[in-house]
Amino acid sequence: MPLVCSSLVDVIRTRKAMQTAFEVGDWDGVKACDERLGRMLDAAFSDDNRDNTALVAELEKVLAMYARVVTYLPEATAQRWLCATQTP
Repeated sequence: MPLVCSSLVDVIRTRKAMQTAFEVGDWDGVKACDERLGRMLDAAFSDDNRDNTALVAELEKVLAMYARVVTYLPEATAQRWLCATQTP
């Protein structure tokens, strides 16, 4: 059984943390995981030891998680996040 590279493990852990935050309605936790997940995915795709098949399978799970987040994200939370990212 091949070992999973550490960069993929980081992606998996962060996706699971996002899922947990989502399930309990911790939208700030979801946002924090989102911010980490981008960096983790960059690292995983840049990893010379990556398993492309495993990485694509995990990416599918990440995308499914984002679909759930977008579907259920309260409008007020979405607006607050958008306003926070706009520069004056």
